[in-house]
Amino acid sequence: MKTKKKPHLLLVDDEQGIRGAWKNQFKKDGYIMHEAESGEEALKELLQISKDDPEPILVILLDVVLPKLGGIEILKRIKGEFPFASIFVISGNPSIDVPDTAFKTGRLGGDYFYQKTGDAGFDFPTFKDTVKIAIKEQEAQWTLFKGDLWFSKRSKKP
Repeated sequence: MKTKKKPHLLLVDDEQGIRGAWKNQFKKDGYIMHEAESGEEALKELLQISKDDPEPILVILLDVVLPKLGGIEILKRIKGEFPFASIFVISGNPSIDVPDTAFKTGRLGGDYFYQKTGDAGFDFPTFKDTVKIAIKEQEAQWTLFKGDLWFSKRSKKP
């Protein structure tokens, strides 16, 4: 019996406190955790993940405001290289224009947008549940994708 693949979760945030707290919470749920504090580090980590696992179930939690290479630029690059990745764009910066940023990130391939701060506060349990849903959707996409590859290989004439 084949064991179910563990999903990889890459947390990209320049705040060590956020990375540490979230990493511990997600590790409890069995995720293979990766972290990066900059966009450049995130790209290197993604390349390593893809070398270790050519078909990763991959969720990326990506802060918008990062040093040097910002979250929007990283989002563009990630979607080009890892189209199956589920990307949660996150911001704790109260000065950003939330509707505008959410719209831009959605157009660039961000799947979800969350504000880490605000009047309503951050509902981490709901956030974690949404990550679990994204993983199930991604597993289904991989299953369909592999099925299409399997079918296309067998339907070709020798």
